Amino acid sequence: NDAQFKRFCDVGGCQHLCEDERFATNQSRVANRKMLIPMIQKVLKTKTRKWWLEALEKVAVPCGPINNLEQVFEDDQVQHRGLKLSLKHPTLGTVPSVANPIRFSESPITYDQASPSLGADTKSVLKESLQVSDKILQELREKGVLG
Repeated sequence: NDAQFKRFCDVGGCQHLCEDERFATNQSRVANRKMLIPMIQKVLKTKTRKWWLEALEKVAVPCGPINNLEQVFEDDQVQHRGLKLSLKHPTLGTVPSVANPIRFSESPITYDQASPSLGADTKSVLKESLQVSDKILQELREKGVLG
């Protein structure tokens, strides 16, 4: 919103942006988004991610990091919640996975195995759930539709 954008500009030392009529209101910022984004990117590159997060949180500008996978699993909250799993896979050994963040008090989620390989369950889904006959499955294999 306009107040948050002004606080961002104050923190970033780019008050000229919120004073510019092209960016003074949310509507005008949306209309001129292609122009504004490179300007904001230039400002953001002047400080570290940590600096921006701390500074913007202090002035109540909603923000959060964009993490790579390593950073995600190093996060204190992710570690505390036990969201990183190692699960057995039938051909790959142990593979990393992510736990469901939702916790049920009376019916906890269990993790028996890693995600299946591509196509691992195709035959059972077609036969059991969709009731595709063996004859049709064979035809699909012959046509190269199924592996």
